[in-house]
Amino acid sequence: GALPASWNVSFFDDQIGAIVGQGGFIFKTTDGGLTWAALNSGIGGVSFYDLEMFDDNTGLAVGDNGYFLRTTNGGNHWDTGRLQVTGVVSFRNESLQAVSIVDQDFAVAAGYDGVVYKTFDRGVTWQSIGYPNLPGEFYISDVKFITHDLGYITGLRPAIPNSLYKTTDGGATWTVLSINAGQAVDFVDVNHGWMINVGGLGYR
Repeated sequence: GALPASWNVSFFDDQIGAIVGQGGFIFKTTDGGLTWAALNSGIGGVSFYDLEMFDDNTGLAVGDNGYFLRTTNGGNHWDTGRLQVTGVVSFRNESLQAVSIVDQDFAVAAGYDGVVYKTFDRGVTWQSIGYPNLPGEFYISDVKFITHDLGYITGLRPAIPNSLYKTTDGGATWTVLSINAGQAVDFVDVNHGWMINVGGLGYR
């Protein structure tokens, strides 16, 4: 009851994990969630929506207006960066909603207005692979890459039900899959995955 309402959680193992959320706060546990210590994100007032770790030291958090945080020492210090396709443009949001870590170096971040980025060096540099290849009104809520080339994004497009996209070439091109709506997507390998909608409808 002491924490704000909107949070996301990522655990590296059964003891070490972190949560991110409103106000730019990050909390870390080293005892399986029994106790939590506040970490300073360095950005007051910016909400962060997702966090994943490459290992117990290096990780990424993504949030409002394209801001991301990167740690290399287990969250004791966070470097701040910003991913922008068009810069500050009226009526464009570009907030990052989700991050997917594939291996020890490769990760993908995605968010509103069709924004998708990938990194090959743990978030030091990024390459845009979304808009304008993806619709500018696409509010991406989740991303999952299984390999460097194969990945999925899901979210909301106003008045358009098809919102699950797939790429097989690392984001150079995207294909709409004929599944209506979608809020979250996850895969355990190239063949087995799940997608869920707001309201509880799920696909396997």
